Amino acid sequence: NLEDILKIGIYPKSKKRLSYHPDRIYLFDDISNYEVLLKNLKFTDKQKELYILIEIDCSKDKLFLHTDPNYRLGYFTYDNINPKNISIVSENL
Repeated sequence: NLEDILKIGIYPKSKKRLSYHPDRIYLFDDISNYEVLLKNLKFTDKQKELYILIEIDCSKDKLFLHTDPNYRLGYFTYDNINPKNISIVSENL
C-alpha cells in the first residue's frame, strides 16, 4: 500500500487481528522497538506480508494519541495522517 500511503496518507482501518476494536492507526514513539511489533504482526499473518517502517512528522498536524492496552509500547489514533508528514525508513521487512 506504499503508493496509496504516499498519495493519500494513512486513514484508520482495522483488520481485527489481535483484538476487536474501532478503526485506528497504531503508532510507537521509539523506533528501536519496531522489531517487537513486527514480530507480533508477522506471527498473526494469515499470508506472508511485507511491511514498511515509516516515520510521521506531526509537529505541524497534531495527533490525538491514546495509550494501547494491548501493546504497552504503543499508541493509537483515530486521526488521518497527511502524506506530506510521512517518510519511509525501511521497506520489505
